[in-house]
Amino acid sequence: MPNQDHPGRWSWLKPALWGLVIGLIAGPSLSGYFGWQVLADTAQQQVHQAVVDQESKICALLARREVQHPGKLEYGQRRDLAEKYAKLPWAPDVDFHVVDACADALAGEAPPDASPSHG
Repeated sequence: MPNQDHPGRWSWLKPALWGLVIGLIAGPSLSGYFGWQVLADTAQQQVHQAVVDQESKICALLARREVQHPGKLEYGQRRDLAEKYAKLPWAPDVDFHVVDACADALAGEAPPDASPSHG
């Protein structure tokens, strides 16, 4: 007796495959739309920004050793001072994002993250 395929035996496969195809298309699209994905570029930008924040604080602290009140300097002088201290020993080159952030930090009178101590 020849092997006859019974139509009811594989009837569940067609809806399951359609569900799989729709899920593979809709899943990433919806998660990207709602911001549930962390893209590699976004993660790299966040890491770079965190590094810039930390290095600019170090730069500002080092620059304040040379100039007591850098907020009183002109912008060009603050930027030159920031550029001098933005080259950190572990960094291969000067990151001009660090220079800009450091110059901005030097414009304020208080050192970055300095809080008055009580005691």
